[in-house]
Amino acid sequence: MEEIDAFTKVLNSAAKKPAILKITQPYAQAFIPKLSSSEFPKPLTDLYNAEALTMNYVELLSKCKEIFQSNSKSQH
Repeated sequence: MEEIDAFTKVLNSAAKKPAILKITQPYAQAFIPKLSSSEFPKPLTDLYNAEALTMNYVELLSKCKEIFQSNSKSQH
C-alpha cells in the first residue's frame, strides 16, 4: 500500500495530471468541477459509504433506492 501511495504522490506532482488520479482519493477532489448551480446532483464520490461494503443485498438495494430518491431532479 505504501508503494501505491508513493506512486500516486509522484503522479500528482506531474505537470499534467494522469486520469487515474480522478478515481484515487484524496486526489479525486481536484477533478470535481465547481458548479455554479445547485440543480445538479452530488458527484458520485460524495455518495461513498464504507458501511455499504458490509450490507447484504436487500439492505444495499434499500440504501440505493433511498439515495436515488433523495437525488432525483423532481425532489429539488
